Amino acid sequence: MLKIGIDVDNVIADSAKVLISEINKFYNTKLTYSDIRMYDFHTILGISKTEMRPYWEKIYSERVPMRCKLVRGAREGVKGLKKKYEVYLVTSRFREYEKDTVEWLRRMKIPYDHIAHVEEKQKHVYAEKKGIKIFIEDDLEQAIYMSEAGIKVFLFDHPWNRNVDVKKRFVRVKGWSEILKHL
Repeated sequence: MLKIGIDVDNVIADSAKVLISEINKFYNTKLTYSDIRMYDFHTILGISKTEMRPYWEKIYSERVPMRCKLVRGAREGVKGLKKKYEVYLVTSRFREYEKDTVEWLRRMKIPYDHIAHVEEKQKHVYAEKKGIKIFIEDDLEQAIYMSEAGIKVFLFDHPWNRNVDVKKRFVRVKGWSEILKHL
């Protein structure tokens, strides 16, 4: 059976909306979804990763990602893919959050065969090691790495990945119904 990799945040879990709301409270800002032109929040805020750490500690200590809703069509989409593929969910969430991630996926009734928490920007390494030939991703940099490794990428459209013409490298998709049409 063919193997497919699927990112969790902003592909299955509608994470950005919750995280942006929490950033606005924590830093007293007024960011909107369309303001996120890159997914490195610290860069948008003009602070270092180290200075951003208290925010992330608060997010995870309060289990904020457990409040995420599903991306529209995600449950049905993953169920449809599971009929044809061995499904690998691959996320760069902090490892200490693995138990909550698994619980959230169970609660949301997302089927999968394997789940991996990998270091940031290392999904392509995991995918190559596992023989994953197709990946659904929203992180532009990670998608480029996967494409260079010969993995077919479906790039989930978001403001933070629109700054590069992806026609030759990836298939840009607006939602799960488009993904299912391709696969």
